[in-house]
Parts: sequence; C-alpha cells; structure tokens
Amino acid sequence: MPLISFIDVRFFPPEETRERLEKRFTRHLRLLRCGLVAAFRSGNHPLPEGDADKLLSVDITHIDRIRVQRRAGRIIERRQAASGLAHLVRADRERLTTLHDGVNLVEIATEHRADEIAAALHEEMPWMGAATEQIWHAMRRSVRDGTAGLRLPPILLDGPPGIGKSFWARRLGELLSVPTTVIEATNENASYAPSRSH
Repeated sequence: MPLISFIDVRFFPPEETRERLEKRFTRHLRLLRCGLVAAFRSGNHPLPEGDADKLLSVDITHIDRIRVQRRAGRIIERRQAASGLAHLVRADRERLTTLHDGVNLVEIATEHRADEIAAALHEEMPWMGAATEQIWHAMRRSVRDGTAGLRLPPILLDGPPGIGKSFWARRLGELLSVPTTVIEATNENASYAPSRSH
C-alpha cells in the first residue's frame, strides 16, 4: 500500500526528551573540558578506559547545570513551536505521532473486488441500497482511473434512528479493512443528536 502524508507538521524524535538532551549536553561539556571532543567525533565509542576516567573526573557546577537545563528547555520549546502541534495538549500530540510516516492508502485491486464489497454490503442491508450504489460506483471508478488509493465521495446518511446508518458505515470500513471512528455529536448545540462515522 502506498503511503501519503496526512498532516503538515514536523515530528521530532520522541526519544529526545528534555532529560535526554540535558544528559547529552552535560556529556558534551565534559568532553569539551577535557579535550576529548575530537576523539569522540572520530568514532571512538566508547572512549578508551583512561579517557573515560578523565571524562568522569570533570566537575559540572551548579551554574553549568542551570545553563544546560535552559538550553535543553529552549530547544524543546522551539521544536514544539516549529512542529505545528504546540496548540495541542500532550496526549493529543502523542496520538498524532502514529501519523509520522503518513497513512496507508486503501486500494481496490480490481473492479471485481469492488463488486464483491458492494454485494456483501447490499446483502446485509438492502434498504441502504442508494448509499451502497454510490460507494460501488466510486470504487469501480477508482480502479478504472488508476488513482493512488480509493477515493470515496462524502456521503450524508439521512434517515430515522435505528435503520443502521452507523452500522452500514462501520461495516463498509470492515470490508475495506480500514479503521472507523464514530463521533457522537450529542454535546453539540443543536436540536438533534447526529453521529458521524469516518
């Protein structure tokens, strides 16, 4: 399946936490003070035993720690500002990290496969035939046009409660092997309580 970029944001390595940056900067400061930066950059990982002892003997003052903490804090703040996700709470930012590499596009391999999906949907819910027909034509069109991924038009399912609108949308997702989300809109300021499935 091809991948497509889903959101226009920058993701920074999640393992580079403030604490990890502080540790790295402190080590670099020690390397600078004992003249071992060149040896470290040349690829001597880990440092020879004598150099490692020399590195550990370098004192880091309270002022050094404050400067390191400030520098790490500024980097984290600037990364958050540059990411485009700074306005979100941490939990929401972490949820979006799954989109780091993009999302997989669903493809319908053949028109025959489109026919099978539409037939399965229609067999379970024949009363939703108008919606199923729209999806069926869209799937066949995607195959014929050779588009990258399946393209479905937005569909508004309108009808009385309990006829299976949400079930139909979830079942379509199952047949396409994609996750679905139901958003209950009962908390919105409206005289009705719609729900949407994606």
